[in-house]
Amino acid sequence: LPPKTRRRIVLAMLAAFATLALYTFGKAVYDIGRNDGSRMVTDHAGQVELSIQQKTENHLIPYLYGTDKERNED
Repeated sequence: LPPKTRRRIVLAMLAAFATLALYTFGKAVYDIGRNDGSRMVTDHAGQVELSIQQKTENHLIPYLYGTDKERNED
């Protein structure tokens, strides 16, 4: 393609992207706080399981997941 045609194609793609990006941003800003008066329900997340570092020299499996009780049953 000639450079002039390439430049037009690139600028058209950039304009389309910029238009969609600005529309998405504008709609998000407009919709902030518009949840029909309902509030977001927050609740306790519960207990989170953390990884436990393995005490061996095997570097292929660095962590076991679960609690100490589960680990001792293996």
